[in-house]
This record gives sequence, structure tokens and C-alpha cells, in this order.
Amino acid sequence: MPENNLQIGLNSFPDGVQRLGVMIQRRRLTKEFFLTEQFQRTWEDVQACLNSNRGNDVWIALSVAGRASSISKPAESVFLPAIKRRLSEPLPQWYVLEDGEDRYYLAKALQSAPNSRIVDLAFAELAREEAAEKARRVWASMAFEHSASREEFLVRLNECIAHVKQKQGLTTDALIRRLRRISNVIAEDLATADKPAGSDFGDALRGFYAGSMIASGPDDRDLREESAAEFVGCLARIIRLNLQAASDPEVYGILTALRGWWRPSTPPERFEALSRKVAHAGIDVLHNHARQGAKNTPLRQAIVDACGRSVVDLLSRAVVDADVSLPEDISFWFVRGTEQAGQRSTDAIEALSGKRLDEHIGRLLIAISSPDSNFRTIRSVADQVSILMPDEANTLSRAANRLSQITAWSKAIARSRDLELIGERGEVVTYDPAIHDANEDCIVGSKVVVAAPGAIRKMPGRPQVLIVKVEVRSS
Repeated sequence: MPENNLQIGLNSFPDGVQRLGVMIQRRRLTKEFFLTEQFQRTWEDVQACLNSNRGNDVWIALSVAGRASSISKPAESVFLPAIKRRLSEPLPQWYVLEDGEDRYYLAKALQSAPNSRIVDLAFAELAREEAAEKARRVWASMAFEHSASREEFLVRLNECIAHVKQKQGLTTDALIRRLRRISNVIAEDLATADKPAGSDFGDALRGFYAGSMIASGPDDRDLREESAAEFVGCLARIIRLNLQAASDPEVYGILTALRGWWRPSTPPERFEALSRKVAHAGIDVLHNHARQGAKNTPLRQAIVDACGRSVVDLLSRAVVDADVSLPEDISFWFVRGTEQAGQRSTDAIEALSGKRLDEHIGRLLIAISSPDSNFRTIRSVADQVSILMPDEANTLSRAANRLSQITAWSKAIARSRDLELIGERGEVVTYDPAIHDANEDCIVGSKVVVAAPGAIRKMPGRPQVLIVKVEVRSS
């Protein structure tokens, strides 16, 4: 569909269209009025404009008919079928209406029966619209709805934006202002819409928010700070709500590129505060991968490049300290981003042996913590039966003394291995299969009761390591 930037004003409206516009303003379009001869003559003139050979008459008539159809259900039943019939036929050359409201109702009319040409027009107008007006949201909705994926939507939109930039000779500052207006109407769909992301969604997203056309950033200082903050805010929301985007290293490259707007200087604190939100969201995704035993090194490095190593290391340390279920090698990588130093095979065997030893000691700690293994209880029983059964009481007393020694030595050995118990019998906790072992079906997040404690290794300056899971039962 050829595009023409010729603007059409009110004075060029055909007579029938002007009369229908007056009827709309005076709120005369009622069910009863549709039966009058005055309306019938006007409506015949408008339909003649819809089928006119003059392209500008067609677009004007579609706009006013679209406005009329939005008034009420009776009005919709009169005007909408005619609009759809006209849109099913070849459309004339495109003209831009002068008034923003007219452009909005024209977009609404086209939305009622979109085809491939109308969708192409929606992309073109979404990229072309200059003012902050209602029509942009309609064009965006139409273009997004008729894209197979979010990636396809962004690729087509980026192509249209590049075309508009070249045709209109937009400066970087003007282009960024336009991107902000477009972002305002598409960001929510990019984050939450139930539409496939596409295999290269991250690359397409980066093309929109930090493409080569705006690589140098705005010259205006205030525009630079406001635009970067707005784009990073959208990025944080997309990462938080869209797992595929959050798992794509290319998405974090947007933040890296925006940071370059201040190079060789540093971004303002407002930008850094927003970038930490992106880091938080990214680390959460990295944590989910780690809990499944995956070390997503490209993703971690992309977050480091975007947000800074100190921020990522600090957030990673906090996550590892709070999650004792992560294996030690995963925890080490999660915090430092590197594998543990290479070890000889004998070291690996010793590490495995040490892990098994820790488990044995942990289970010993759990056993001696049971009320049934309390040497003080046995001593009390011995004292109570000593008068009637002195020999048996003496045997119990010796057993209690021996159990006291076993308890003391077991705790000493556990301390030497930095092992301690976690969870108190009878304590009510939230069920997490990563650290809890249930003998029955329990729902994740439900309340359960600790039946027996677990064991962890807790070394100063290092992440906690789960040795034995806490045994739980339904509350």
C-alpha cells in the first residue's frame, strides 16, 4: 500500500461526512433517528464516500464511520458492517488525517477487519506516529496481535523504524524520543503476552532498545538519563516476567549497551539502582538453573558485564548463604563464576570419601539428638529403680555414662568437620523438597512438621552445604 504524508483537514471533508460528524457531536445517533429520512440521506452520502475513487474521501469516511460505530450497539450494527465490507475490497493510497482523534477512529475502523495490507500499515504507522496520541496504541495492538511471535513483531517494527529514520532524517535524540513513545505501548505485551518469544527474541529486543541506530546515545544530558532509566525499567520487567527473555544473555547486552552512553564516564546513581533490579532478576533465573544442577556460564557472564562483578558477586553470595541445598561445586561456581581449581584423581576420591564421612557423622548427630538417646533420661530411670533393682540400676547407670561419652565425642567430631543440625523436632516449616525429605506426598509451600533434624556443614566465609535432609511429615 503506497504511503503518502499528505494531511487532510476538516475543510476537505465531503459534505455527507461533515453532516454525519455534526450528528455525532450533537448525540443524535439513536435507534429512532436511524429511521429518519435525514439520516438515510446522510448515510447514503457517506457510503458514496466509502466507495469513492478519491483516496482521501475513503479514509475520511472510514474514520467518521468508525467514530459513529463506537457510540452504541445500535450504531455499531449500522456502521460496522459497511466498514468491514469496504475493508474487504482493495484500498486506495494511504493519506494521513490531520486531527489526532480522526486518526484514532480510523485506526479503530481498520482494526475491525485487518488483512495483510492493513497489518503492514499498522507497523508503518506505529513507527511513523510522532505525537503521543491514542492511535499509536491501536496500531501497536493490531501489529502485535497479527505477529506469529514477539521476535517477529520486533524484527518488523525495527525495520519500519529504520526506514522512517532514513526517510525523515531523524537525529539520534529525535529517534530516541520516538522509541520511548513506542516502548510505552508495547512493553507490557513484550513482558506478559501469551505469544511465543521466538528463538532470537533477545537479539530483536536488543535491536529495539539498544540498536546500532542509537548506539552513541542522546546528546541531551537529561534525555540520556531519562531514556536510559525508562528502557532499563522496561528491561527489568521483561526479565522478571518472561523466563525465556531472562535466560537469554543477549537481553542483558541491552544494559551493557545503554551503559556505554556514558563512556568513558560512569552512569548516574538512578541508572545503577535500576540496573541492580535487572541483576536481582537475572540472579534469580541463574539460581533456578543452579538448583537443577546447571552452570549457565554465558548467562552469568552477561549479567556481570551488564551490572558489574561486585554487584553480581554480592547477590550470588546472599543466595548461596540462604540455600543450603546447592551442591558445593555449584555453590562455588555460583559465587565466583569459575570452577574449583583442578584436582588430582586422588583428591576427588578423598572429597567423595569426606562427603560420605560427613553424612555418617550427620546421621550420628541426628541419632543422638533423639529423646530416646538422651543419657540424662537413662540416668533418671536408673535412679528411680535403684532401691528395688540395684543390679539393673547399676547396669543402666553404666550405659548412661557410656552414652554420655559417645555423645560428647560425636559432637566433638562434628565440630571438627564444621557439622551441625538444622531444624527442631516439632517445628512447623514451609515444605521445600530441596532441603526436606517427606515420607508422604506434600505440596511444595505447604506447612509441615519437622520429624527429625537434618545436618549441614557451616564453615566461616563459605556457603552452607546440606549433608542430610530434614525429615518432615504433614502438619
